Amino acid sequence: MRIRGAVAGGALVSFLLGSLVPAAAELKVTLGGYIKLDAAYQDSINTAGKFRVHPDPGSVVFDEGPGRDSARARNDQFLIETRQSRFHFTATDEVGDVKLKGFFQFDLFGGNDDESNSLVSSSHQVRLRHAWASGEFPFAGATVTLMVGQNWSTFMNSDIAPPDTIDFNGPAGQLFSRQPQARLTVGLPFGKNVLNLIGAVQAQSVNFTTTDVAVATAPGISAARQEGQNVPAFVGKVQWLSNFANAEVGGIWTQAKGIAPGGDRRSASVWGVQGSVNIPLGPLTIHLHGDRLDGISREANGDFPDAVFTGQDVAPVRSTGAYAGVSYRLTPAVTFNGVYGIRWADDSGFSGFGRGTETATRQETQQSIHVNLLYKFWQRFQWGVEYERQWVEAFRASEGSHNIYRVAFWYFF
Repeated sequence: MRIRGAVAGGALVSFLLGSLVPAAAELKVTLGGYIKLDAAYQDSINTAGKFRVHPDPGSVVFDEGPGRDSARARNDQFLIETRQSRFHFTATDEVGDVKLKGFFQFDLFGGNDDESNSLVSSSHQVRLRHAWASGEFPFAGATVTLMVGQNWSTFMNSDIAPPDTIDFNGPAGQLFSRQPQARLTVGLPFGKNVLNLIGAVQAQSVNFTTTDVAVATAPGISAARQEGQNVPAFVGKVQWLSNFANAEVGGIWTQAKGIAPGGDRRSASVWGVQGSVNIPLGPLTIHLHGDRLDGISREANGDFPDAVFTGQDVAPVRSTGAYAGVSYRLTPAVTFNGVYGIRWADDSGFSGFGRGTETATRQETQQSIHVNLLYKFWQRFQWGVEYERQWVEAFRASEGSHNIYRVAFWYFF
């Protein structure tokens, strides 16, 4: 009788608990991605290492002035590779009225340049791009989404982005960063439009640079790997999504910290603000963006360093970025894209950035122009041609430019 009673009681508890926990829908896992072949003729040799097929503006060498790199500036190159190819796994499910999603994405830029390139037979170094999970559910007339994992930085304008470029890095002046984070989004409906209120806490790291007044930090401690950083980055953003315009403004704040060889830690508050808008006008879309960064250049693809450690202080490096571009759909299968971008840094007597002995070799301004045609065919294939010009200027006397002509093929799956 006791055994039967225990079994019956266990069955009742299981029934009650099961009735309180909604049953999950069938888990669905899909595979996607693309294979991409890049070919590029470049009229000079850049310093971008494993990203040399897609060099960022900061990798352009000076071809005039005292900072001139004659060996690279006087010689051209033709490059071809497939490392931008990528694959991803998406998992979706529903538990009651909660929509669940998980996403993993990888490309082939992992490892150092010798371990991950097309010249090494059977090179296999993959790189984690995204690894995140989200849950979306209705609440009081709004839609709430919790996302945790590595994703595009919440500060980045990933939903209101520049025109498509064949160049992996995109235009100068953009925001481009992936960060481990926890993000909460509250979507408020206004008819067919949505106002998103977004907040996040994400990883913070510091890329220190040297100047005439810089002092080395404690050996073996890397601020670029988050070591010694005990305050995460806090991000807030407001986003408006509609049929007539998509726009957002965002801000980020944290502290950059450096540790002296004796163990004393110094810090400075660092921040950034940005605004972005996409305006669709029939087949034409206008893309506009501007930002101001104070000691947090990692959010902008690391185009400039974040700060200088002087021993007594952490001195932020300040920069301003912007781009303007258009996308025009010529036919359902053919799109024209063009974008101009610029980012410039401020010199500083406090940090020594752009002053003293480095004025002829330290970049002050980075600019780029991309113009391309993209053509989709056979449903899963895409072909494109692109012209890109990058040019840079130092704080004094030196400058350089780089012309790139690209052809690319994609197979999407």
